[in-house]
Amino acid sequence: ALIVFFGGPKIVAQMSALAQAIRTGDRLPFLPQSLMDAGRQGRGYITLAEARYDSPLLALFRDPGVADLSKLQFRRFYITGEPDPRAEILLKFEDGAPALARGSLGAGSVLLCNFSPAGADSDLSRQPVFPPLVQELVKGVTASQASRREFSPGGLASATLEPGQARGTVEAFGPDGQPERLTVDPTGGGAIIERVTQCGFHTIRAGGRLAALLAVNPPAEESDLRPLDPHSLEKRRSGRGAYIVRAGGAGSGDTVEPLRRGRPLWPYSALAALALLLVEQWLATLGAESRVARVKSP
Repeated sequence: ALIVFFGGPKIVAQMSALAQAIRTGDRLPFLPQSLMDAGRQGRGYITLAEARYDSPLLALFRDPGVADLSKLQFRRFYITGEPDPRAEILLKFEDGAPALARGSLGAGSVLLCNFSPAGADSDLSRQPVFPPLVQELVKGVTASQASRREFSPGGLASATLEPGQARGTVEAFGPDGQPERLTVDPTGGGAIIERVTQCGFHTIRAGGRLAALLAVNPPAEESDLRPLDPHSLEKRRSGRGAYIVRAGGAGSGDTVEPLRRGRPLWPYSALAALALLLVEQWLATLGAESRVARVKSP
């Protein structure tokens, strides 16, 4: 998968060279031709006018309450040639120029962004929508690789060795170079590191040569900066119930019904009032004894 942000003085030549290097019969979604500096014209920027929110790459931003892409301001973008009819145009500028498009490229896909997050080109990098937008784009163009297993600390990591490698000496090492406990299936070629505790690259060596390289990353939830879609939140809330298994201790005979009713507060109010009266009476008695003691003193 390839994601390209259009920026810098060499982007036109670079994309032209990439288009000429493609030998699979595919075409880039579009090619930049010349720079358009909207900062010197009219209001000084251009905004997005069309978006395909039915695409998985932009579905999160369908609700303006999550992020309003139309508020982004772009000062520099590129005039492009005619887009490839097979390309998926995801975003368009006000003048109809493609702003974001995806197409097939070899065994993967390519995503072209006709803008740059550089501060001189747009305000994209200063907007809260920037991190989740990048995450959604990366997740979208790599969706075809979803079958690839992801490993996290605390779990196992595995790889399939080439025929013959599993029958010799096979060892596993962590990112710090320390050996790790490894289980190998000589018949199927499976190699399993039973428990990984560190993030980084874990290596499996067969006969002293590198046989597999496993990447262990923190759980995706720990670094997910995307805002939560309100529709998804509502769906989770309505689809997940709360259940009371037992009220009271074992053998208490309590039922669930009393827990459903509210607890009256007036007994506590009466107790609080009584406590205040007792404190007031104690203070009054203490004050009277103090006055008597002062009168009796010579």
